[in-house]
Amino acid sequence: DFGTGYSSLRYLQILPLTTLKIDKSFISNINQKDGVEANITESIVSMVTKMGLDTIAEGVETDSQLDMLKKFKCHNVQGFLKGKPMPQELCDRMLSGDQSAILTVKNVTPESQ
Repeated sequence: DFGTGYSSLRYLQILPLTTLKIDKSFISNINQKDGVEANITESIVSMVTKMGLDTIAEGVETDSQLDMLKKFKCHNVQGFLKGKPMPQELCDRMLSGDQSAILTVKNVTPESQ
């Protein structure tokens, strides 16, 4: 997750990357009035795109977050807005094209995992 911990701009030069994941801490507050996280996120997406890399935003939970990311041209997202966590067996079924798994996903709750 880029932007927290031990991440460094230097890693963008030396690691063989194809995609950079933007940490949830920036996405969670992307719509704050002060605009700090929005500016940081937009800058990351712009810089990484110019380097020929894709971006993925972690922790997207609201339509307003998604709209902001689309505005910044970050089209790859993950988070509760797109899908809730699910058991591996159910995920495998969905990925193999099992249509009944899609109906099952709607009934999965944290307690049933």
